[in-house]
Amino acid sequence: MIPLVFGFVVVMAFVLLLASFRSLVVALKAIVLNLLSVAAAYGVLVVVFQWGVETGDEDHPSPHMPVGDSAWNHAETKSTRAPSNRNADH
Repeated sequence: MIPLVFGFVVVMAFVLLLASFRSLVVALKAIVLNLLSVAAAYGVLVVVFQWGVETGDEDHPSPHMPVGDSAWNHAETKSTRAPSNRNADH
């Protein structure tokens, strides 16, 4: 079913581009470049999520950083704000 949907979208885009620009070269080039960009985007998703490639370091945490106490502690240690004195006696 999914190949039919992709095929329908590609054919309809080709027909619309052909009708609007009246150039076979422009329509084919646009379709090829659109398919190339979609393939590149899916390739990046596979590399990041299936292969587990992470580029995170201490200053730029990876997207797989756990959400919870450790994430909050990490954010607090990297904070450059001055400490608040809300609980100080006046």
